[in-house]
Amino acid sequence: MVIVILTISISRITSVFLDWYSRKILKKTTTELDDKLVPPLKRILPIVIYLLGALQLLGYFGFSISPILAGLGIGGIAVALAVQPTLSNFFAGTYVLTEGALKEGDFIEIEGGIQGYVSSVGWRSTKIRDRFNNLVLIPNSKMAESVVTNFYSPETAINILITSGVAYEENLENVEVTVKDTLQQLLSVSENVANNTQPRFGFSEFGDSNINFWIFMQAKDWSASFQLKSEIIK
Repeated sequence: MVIVILTISISRITSVFLDWYSRKILKKTTTELDDKLVPPLKRILPIVIYLLGALQLLGYFGFSISPILAGLGIGGIAVALAVQPTLSNFFAGTYVLTEGALKEGDFIEIEGGIQGYVSSVGWRSTKIRDRFNNLVLIPNSKMAESVVTNFYSPETAINILITSGVAYEENLENVEVTVKDTLQQLLSVSENVANNTQPRFGFSEFGDSNINFWIFMQAKDWSASFQLKSEIIK
């Protein structure tokens, strides 16, 4: 009876603690790890506790649990081999979540050309919504092994560099003044410019038929960079 009472008590205490953590602590944390970890723990831990309690109870009544443990060991090896890809994705998902480099809403590019907004980061896969509004599921094992560029980290602002040129007979001082005035006007009217940014301008090299120059500005995010580039060119 003591084993039964202890097993039930430990299971209930664990469930109560996880429920309390979910209500009081979970919403206050900034990491997504506990958001993903607590729900499966609430389902798995009671099963593990009752299984261990059952083994102890069998041993108490004189049943030999060594063959059971040996069978569980062999079965565990077989199961581990069968679910090796799933376990690989699980541990890779743990790495992605704990590192905190990706979060929902980030725009990322994965080595190989896949681009899109992060919809969610789960234990098995990361879901990305690409530019054509398609949902792409990427195994976390691939995410952990690939080079991932996060366009929203450490901030959403993204640099824009535009190159162009003017004919040799043009007055370069007038060109510089005109371009800078135009960029300053754009700062006051465009909603695509990043906050606290100033445009930059400079001549770069002598071309075959013109003198090349560059324009540098910052857009507020990746999607705004295309519109801002269009506004500058106009």
